[in-house]
Amino acid sequence: MTIRIVIVEDSPFARAALRESLEEEGDIEVVGMAEDGQAALGVVRLHKPDLVTMDIQMAGADGLTAIEQLMAHAPLPILVVTALPSGPDSNLTFEALRRGALDVAAKPSGPARASQAARLRRQVRSLAGVPVVRHVGALRTAIRPVVAAVAPTGRTPIVGIAASAGGPIAVAQVLAALPARFPACIAIVQHLPIGFAAFFASFLRRSVLAEVVVASGDVEPRRGSVVIAPDDRHLVLTAAGSLSSTADPPVGGHRPSATVLFQSLARVAGASAVGVILTGIGDDGAAGLLAMRQAGARTIAQDAKTSAVFGMPRAAIAAGAATSVLALEDIAQALVSAVSR
Repeated sequence: MTIRIVIVEDSPFARAALRESLEEEGDIEVVGMAEDGQAALGVVRLHKPDLVTMDIQMAGADGLTAIEQLMAHAPLPILVVTALPSGPDSNLTFEALRRGALDVAAKPSGPARASQAARLRRQVRSLAGVPVVRHVGALRTAIRPVVAAVAPTGRTPIVGIAASAGGPIAVAQVLAALPARFPACIAIVQHLPIGFAAFFASFLRRSVLAEVVVASGDVEPRRGSVVIAPDDRHLVLTAAGSLSSTADPPVGGHRPSATVLFQSLARVAGASAVGVILTGIGDDGAAGLLAMRQAGARTIAQDAKTSAVFGMPRAAIAAGAATSVLALEDIAQALVSAVSR
């Protein structure tokens, strides 16, 4: 079945290039285009597409306002398609996700155009059928911080968290609810376009009190710190106890891969680690989370009701990998309890 798309983009050249990239394999059809956010709502209502691709910065009404209007009046999956942000613009991508967009993709350009276009089409196919809610704020309400945990002795425990579409906001909400002196290090694999890891780290620093770093070389896990997988690299816990990035081949099409992180936690940390799978497309992390459960670790999957995209959690649950299935607002307390034990 053909996937029907509306493009919202102010540049005529970019609209044409994006249309070409999307329609290349024949199963995606661009049924309408809007040159700014103000026109987007009318075009969407006219064509009733399966998905909208949205630029953020446009000469007319901006993409952020358009996302809010669409999610309030004509809710549907929205994929932010943007150039690599810089300076003040670096905050806009994650603000767009906060307002209701499901995921972000890089505008195909330069030497990597073909691979970026292929990834864009895969994202469109995965997101086009995702149900969305009219009032996205219902899934993005603040979570009250939980009480502080008693720090365990010995090696710093590791909590692995994985997410894809809808993940940046969910990750931020879980981290914001943890106590300031959370007695574990949190290692995160978030699927993002290449070049966005540093912006994700910056977004989290504005949202949480914890120290947030992108893994570079070997990083010593510290209580209360957050370590993010870098662009196009896996994140693993080494036998020496450090968090490190590797250039090993992609797993299931992903680098970083949640399964790679979780399998390393199962091997090295065993029952002392905790694994969490949040909202996301596909099944990345399911096999790794199962390895953690088999090693005696506490494993958690986000429930369907609070997941923006119930793909990765569903796969983990189906594989028998999750010891608990929890609403997003309950995960921080579960982490505190698990680490305290």
